[in-house]
Amino acid sequence: MIWYMLIEVIFCIIHCPPSFNQVFTFEQYGGSLDYSLDMFAFLIMLGRIYLIWRIFEHYSSWNDEDSEEICNSCLCEGGVKFAIKAELKERPYTVVISVLVLSIMVFGVALRTAERPFMQISGKDWDYVWNGMWCIIITMSTVGYGDFYPITHLGRVIDVVACFWGTFLVSLMVLSLTISSELTPQERKAYDSIKKKEDRKNLEIAASNTIKSALRLRLFLKKNPMIADKNKAGLINKFKNALIKYRVLKRNIKASEQDAPFEYILAKLNEKVSYGLEEIKNKCYVYKTLLARLDTSETNQLQLKVYVENLKDLNAKVLNKLEVIKKGRRL
Repeated sequence: MIWYMLIEVIFCIIHCPPSFNQVFTFEQYGGSLDYSLDMFAFLIMLGRIYLIWRIFEHYSSWNDEDSEEICNSCLCEGGVKFAIKAELKERPYTVVISVLVLSIMVFGVALRTAERPFMQISGKDWDYVWNGMWCIIITMSTVGYGDFYPITHLGRVIDVVACFWGTFLVSLMVLSLTISSELTPQERKAYDSIKKKEDRKNLEIAASNTIKSALRLRLFLKKNPMIADKNKAGLINKFKNALIKYRVLKRNIKASEQDAPFEYILAKLNEKVSYGLEEIKNKCYVYKTLLARLDTSETNQLQLKVYVENLKDLNAKVLNKLEVIKKGRRL
């Protein structure tokens, strides 16, 4: 803990010293690259963005003393890890978008700072801060248009780190979208009911179309009994298509209805298992509490025995003292 504190103190002490600008010159791609001392200090100072993490750690409602007690009572580990999971569960898009915007700003400014000294040779306008942020955006999103890209070694290192970090954030956003789009059991029940209603409606429409096609074909054949097969082929094909559509739709609805009881059984089984596990967890907590109380009572009993023994010794000493006093008076 002390080493972490010392490292953090040293990290926060670093700053851009006024009136002190030592320049370091490097050779790269046939040109000179001038990096100043305050530029290195500035890049290190950008890392202080982690202090936002400290603010979240100390002021989050998911990480206070009450939340810690509740986590302990529920037999789960609290702390910062639980607080992050809770925030991602409660406000996934707010957290991901906030981190994404901060990352674009920090990496964009760092990339601009690293590329500006080599701007005349590269031919890219890195004076404009939005160009650095634009380069980070197309890097994080793995688009890579190629209009802006780092040339210096330090800029490439920053861009590679931004690429990996952006991939992580994008995957986290996709995961949040997937979780938020999942239906709850109540929503799943409503969805199945509405889907069944729509399927029944479509089946009725298909059945009515089949009946209409059959009646049209029947009336046409009744009015024109001697007509050639070529002329009645169109109505026959319409009737066949309507009948096939009806049968396919009916078969699909029947298959989905047969699958529904199995899903219902799985949902009920999952509910019973969850209830049983919750009951076992509560009983384990009660058992753990009773064991703790028994240990406390045993400790108290041992202390009480020690106190009783000490009291007996003290009583014996007092009685001996009284006997000595009585003998002295008799003499």
